[in-house]
Amino acid sequence: MATTTPPTRYEDPEVQKAHTDLYLGSSERPLYPVLPLGMSTEDFDQVIHQFVEALGSKNVFAGEALQDYIDPYEIDEPGANARYRVQRPPTIEALQKVLQVANKHGIPLWTFSRGKNIGYGGPAPRLPGSVALDLHRMDKILEVN
Repeated sequence: MATTTPPTRYEDPEVQKAHTDLYLGSSERPLYPVLPLGMSTEDFDQVIHQFVEALGSKNVFAGEALQDYIDPYEIDEPGANARYRVQRPPTIEALQKVLQVANKHGIPLWTFSRGKNIGYGGPAPRLPGSVALDLHRMDKILEVN
């Protein structure tokens, strides 16, 4: 089961509070679920279960935890308030497992680091039904292939 508790993103409590104050509750429109193209809710739940197996429940976010991943200054455009899942792989091995699951099931991934393009969409995926992949815990790029 994915967690619905927003993540702690910053070690400094003052910085975390500023982030929380800005992001949580900033959306005036309710979030709604969007599935990957051609996938049923049951199939997607199985994929999410596989992501949780690969990363642990504290690293897969859903529900109210996704408020932490929206653009606090989002504009009203189609799909802007779609609810998507977010994952935070802690290691290269965990990232490889996520990529294997996504490739196996044809799940589109939207990658970002901190997602602080405030006013430009933040970390929100551009393709409805994408699963967001938060890579901020990775510390270097080894190879682009």
